[in-house]
Amino acid sequence: MLKWLRRLWRNEKGQSLVEMAVALPVLLLILCGIVDFGWIMGNQIIAENGCREGARLGAVVGTKSDYETSIINRVIAVTPGYSHSGMAVSATLSNPSKPDEGDVTVTVRFTFPLLTPLAQTVLGKQSYTATSSIIMKVE
Repeated sequence: MLKWLRRLWRNEKGQSLVEMAVALPVLLLILCGIVDFGWIMGNQIIAENGCREGARLGAVVGTKSDYETSIINRVIAVTPGYSHSGMAVSATLSNPSKPDEGDVTVTVRFTFPLLTPLAQTVLGKQSYTATSSIIMKVE
């Protein structure tokens, strides 16, 4: 009986399976975190870039009557197509009576779905909203 017990202790056929069962959930959590963080940061950069492009155009065309439409069209032109359905753009002049003496403020809010259930559990919602706001002097 002692021989059988020694042979049982030496048998390491299931060791790799047990190690993988312990390590795999941790590795999946790390992978999901990396994917979601990259997705959120990438979409935040999209919102900031669109906002900056719209503010730059608003600083140049702020004296025209259709400046807000021009800004919205510019933001839509520089952002990827999948972002247009969840995007809200607003543009305001600080001094509408004398635009040359004021600033233009452009705000972009972009709501997008989260990719993994991990982020949905941590943040407690199915989507995330990236917001960016920029103020530029009208030229």
